[in-house]
Amino acid sequence: MDARVASRLKFVKLFFHTGEFLTRYHPLTIYCLDFHIPVSYITVARGCITIQTSTLMRLRSHAIKHVFPGPGLLLIAVTAIPATALKAGPELVPVSASSPPPAAGKMASEWQKGYKSRVRIIAGDTNLPARGNTWAGVHVQMAPGWKTYWRSPGDVGVPPSFDWKGSRNVKKISVEWPVPKKYKDEYSTSIGYKHEVILPIRITAKNRRKPVDVKLRFAYGICADICVPVETRLKLTIPSRRPGYRALLERYRKMVPMSVRETGKVVNGFSFRKIAVRLKGKNPNIIVEASVPDNTRKAELYVEALNGFYLPLPIGERPSAGNYRRFVIDLTKSDLPQKLKGQTIALTLVGDKSGIEYKYKIN
Repeated sequence: MDARVASRLKFVKLFFHTGEFLTRYHPLTIYCLDFHIPVSYITVARGCITIQTSTLMRLRSHAIKHVFPGPGLLLIAVTAIPATALKAGPELVPVSASSPPPAAGKMASEWQKGYKSRVRIIAGDTNLPARGNTWAGVHVQMAPGWKTYWRSPGDVGVPPSFDWKGSRNVKKISVEWPVPKKYKDEYSTSIGYKHEVILPIRITAKNRRKPVDVKLRFAYGICADICVPVETRLKLTIPSRRPGYRALLERYRKMVPMSVRETGKVVNGFSFRKIAVRLKGKNPNIIVEASVPDNTRKAELYVEALNGFYLPLPIGERPSAGNYRRFVIDLTKSDLPQKLKGQTIALTLVGDKSGIEYKYKIN
């Protein structure tokens, strides 16, 4: 690699086929790493270096040399962030119509600034009967042109992670995921959110008559032409019997796909009609036939293997008529298809602002 390119690279992120994410924060450069990582080809574009596996050796940049391809590592991408880019401070993020309701008091934490983004925790009303549940949300705002990721980020990306250690009066915490969008660029397809998102948090308190102390170590990726890992710490004491950001939380809770337990069941116009799995032969695949509400502009299917097995993004076929949709998951691009036998996959069918989820066991 050209020494002038290597000198500008500092932080390295590795994404693996299994979905496992590893970040190494040290002054090593890609120039050092490319002698030890078996790869098939490397590309350099817009300040990022991408290393991907393929059957044939393809070298897309004259600036990179000394590449040793090999089958030893299932590597999707390596993104290097120019050190100069990390010096830029966060841009001002446009605030949504989320001013606190009257008498809300401190039902939100302070904003914590990250690179091109900021994050806080907000709480919903705690003066309503909720069977022991308190609703809160992780509120992320991003600068124009930047995005963060869904729980399954697509070809490349960093799924958010949550560490609730230190929280008090908490029996259980679960995160819900509003309908994401699919974003394509020249090299990959990712799944996530732009501008703003609130990830609803369902909190079951041990004693609903007492305040809930929430502490969160939140890690996420903020990405545009480069991708920067961000980690922040948030805390909020949620008092009982207090109005909060109910309307804002409800807006995003309504965007969380509803769970269904069987094919054929219609929920808000969505249904899974048929699921067919072929694990053997020349063209192993999963075919999903579904229905979406009338006048749906864009329908997407996202699929996840719950054991970390890598599955490629489904390809949606052009609808032949009405609200019928058909999606194909090409298993020749996944890990060994036979390993899916007996595994459970999660299918998320979404439209413009809602959807359904179904967990399907492959027999």
